[in-house]
Amino acid sequence: MDLKNHTDNSTQRDIAHEPEQAFLTVSDARVQRLTQALAPEGASLLLSGDPGCGKSHLAQEAAYAFEFEHGTPVQLVLVQELDELLRLCRIDPAAPSRESSERVLDALAARSPESELLIIAFRIDRYHGEEAALLEHLVRARRARFIGTTQQVVGAADRLARDPGVRLLAVEPLTIDESEAFLSRLLNVDHFAQKPLERWYQATLGNPHALATLALAADRRGAVHRARKVAWVTTRDDHAPADFVAQLDTLTPLEQAALELVAFAAPLHEPTLLHLLDGDAVTALMGRQVLTVRTDADGITAITTRLPIVASAIREHLSPIQRPRLAEQCFEALLADDATLTTASRLRLVRFGMEAGNDLPTDWIWQAMRALGRSGEFHYILRLALAAMPHEDPQRSAEAMLRACDLAHFLNDSDALEEALGSLSTMLQDTERLESVPFEMQFTLAVTSICFAPAYSGKPELALQEFEYWEERWASHGVDARRITQACRMRVLSLNGRLDEAFTAGTHIEGTHDLEAEWLSAPARTFEALLRVQKGEFREALSLAETTRKIILLHEISPTISGDLEGFTIFLAHWARGTTISARRALELIAAPARPDINAVHAHSGLVDLAIILFSLQEARWYDAADLSERLLVTLQKSDPFGILSILHAASALAYAALGERERALGALHRSAQRREPGLSLALKGFMGDLTLQARYWLRDPDLVAHARSLAAWAQEEHLPLIELKALDVIAHETATPDPALLLRAEALAEAIDPPIGGAILAHIRTLAHADNADVDPEERLLSELGIWLPLPPVMQLTGREREIALFTALGYPSKYIAERLHLSARTIETHLAHVYAKLGLEGREELRRWFSNSRETA
Repeated sequence: MDLKNHTDNSTQRDIAHEPEQAFLTVSDARVQRLTQALAPEGASLLLSGDPGCGKSHLAQEAAYAFEFEHGTPVQLVLVQELDELLRLCRIDPAAPSRESSERVLDALAARSPESELLIIAFRIDRYHGEEAALLEHLVRARRARFIGTTQQVVGAADRLARDPGVRLLAVEPLTIDESEAFLSRLLNVDHFAQKPLERWYQATLGNPHALATLALAADRRGAVHRARKVAWVTTRDDHAPADFVAQLDTLTPLEQAALELVAFAAPLHEPTLLHLLDGDAVTALMGRQVLTVRTDADGITAITTRLPIVASAIREHLSPIQRPRLAEQCFEALLADDATLTTASRLRLVRFGMEAGNDLPTDWIWQAMRALGRSGEFHYILRLALAAMPHEDPQRSAEAMLRACDLAHFLNDSDALEEALGSLSTMLQDTERLESVPFEMQFTLAVTSICFAPAYSGKPELALQEFEYWEERWASHGVDARRITQACRMRVLSLNGRLDEAFTAGTHIEGTHDLEAEWLSAPARTFEALLRVQKGEFREALSLAETTRKIILLHEISPTISGDLEGFTIFLAHWARGTTISARRALELIAAPARPDINAVHAHSGLVDLAIILFSLQEARWYDAADLSERLLVTLQKSDPFGILSILHAASALAYAALGERERALGALHRSAQRREPGLSLALKGFMGDLTLQARYWLRDPDLVAHARSLAAWAQEEHLPLIELKALDVIAHETATPDPALLLRAEALAEAIDPPIGGAILAHIRTLAHADNADVDPEERLLSELGIWLPLPPVMQLTGREREIALFTALGYPSKYIAERLHLSARTIETHLAHVYAKLGLEGREELRRWFSNSRETA
């Protein structure tokens, strides 16, 4: 192809002038559509789309595809400025447009007589008068194929659009699937993770240029993480880059001021704020498609940036002088018209006042804190709560203290937590002020001072003594608080791994019809459900978790306190029971989009991701489990509000071990066993022990039986039948010796475990005790259906994906089932199986089944 590329020497860099960037890639379907439209001789196309939508690159991709499909040489002429084209063809710009167009076509045809001529002209909506006429004559001559790009149908674009021989095509933003493929190619990975994809798609509205700017900027500063051919950016590392600000450096001072105000006050809709804008500057920015007008779901029409990411970038990179100046400007404007403000605008008034550093009435701040209760702006709400703590009303002051303690702990903000606990301690010592609030508030203040104070972390005995002190104090005032303090004891003991003591404390809690008391003891019910799941009492655990979830939703308890642990417990009960369909439904329930605050908690706590990892392990999707574990570890290393890091290491150890990644598995096991802080990992100590035991099982640990006996003994002491039975199953399989005492114990344990998991494990142990052949037993297939997978024989030559497929195949699963399970095509499964057979020297499925059974038993 004879490529004549005439570059634009303009210094314009704002996003309204679409750059030529080789990295922009569009979907094959879009290219094919244009290629087909170019097929007729003299075909002319006009591509219309927003700045940065990729229309210029799409036009060039279509040109290359056209040449490839038709097999004829193409002379491609790229026109940035018509003057350059005239100079190239040595034509006087003052010549009449019709004459100039004919001479241009003659000159281009003479340069390459054997080639098809294809002209691509960029941003033709800039051409008016003689330039537009010249371009129109070039197209109407039908002597060359033509593609023009335009942002608006004005100027030359308007003239060509009137020509019935010109086909007008809209270039729409990328879909979310196209965006994922685009980012994956750009970052040289197979996939871009779903959560950052959704964030970026919302910020860029599918604009390829904006997506590319985000991705390259994140990669440049080292924020893009890659593992197993998947790329992602964590929420904490996700920042709007300064590139978007630099692309706007040609603005006039008035345009710059208007854009900064719109971005800072977004969405800007109040009349008093609109009056602060310069009308001519706003008109110019709209003409360049930097600003636009949108109406939201509530019917509010506002001026905003065309792409949300531009406003985010401007806000993020405002100087320390500009930010308070803009905040003060907005605050004064809204305050002057306070009587006409809506509730939402009053909240904005407080936000601007806080940003400007103004001394606001504490009641305004408290009201804003309450109004934002369901938003996910935790850092801002924490700031409001700290500022509202001096409120003269003891009830409101106490509420602000509790909110500040909760959020500071959740966000791992030690300075804010110290400040909040200091105020809370002062109130607890002020008897008159403390007793002016209801007992429920007094109780919550006291419990918060114990549960969130660093002095009590990892020291349950001190916390229990403090609970006794408050019990005695309230008893002296005629209040029997033992029931709800016992609930607190259960929580503290569970989070410190003293599971049987915690369960015993919970069983002493007597029933009541007092809704307030039920609310205060609700967290303990959740921990009781967690303990019952590890015992194998799934029905009771589900009942407790579901009831507690309803109580918490009824009282609108902040999700930063509960973390939606109740939903996680519901999933865990189905998961541990082996009922995968119900586990999937429960997982979909807690992972589904919900309120902004719950979504923010899920993103920060890692509980939903942990549930997905556990479910992947249950389905033997080791690769998926390892992939997500690596991503979640990056997030939790900086902040782990619910203490799930240790169990996450245990889960990743099992995934690595099953994939044959021995060193990684050993490293994860080591990290899981390191000193553990109080948290959910210790409350789930039984499952954590089972995960690490399974990892050792896959690793063929020479001390596996000793580890299994140790876990079984611990589980017996803690009265956790499910965990003990699973450990006995490993012992029975590895010792390969009939053990009547073990079988008798297993039978007793299975009786205490809800079906189906207990009976399936018992059947396997019984079969091992009486087995007279080494074939894979039906019981092992049943165990796999319930999420318990006996390990592959030690074989190093298989890849992780091949190990997954070999395991399913050896258990008798067809390729179609395996493909659906692993989200692969059936052809891909057969290809991997062919590699497995070749590496192991086997002929087919039946030989693989026998190899699996014989080799494993030999090992």
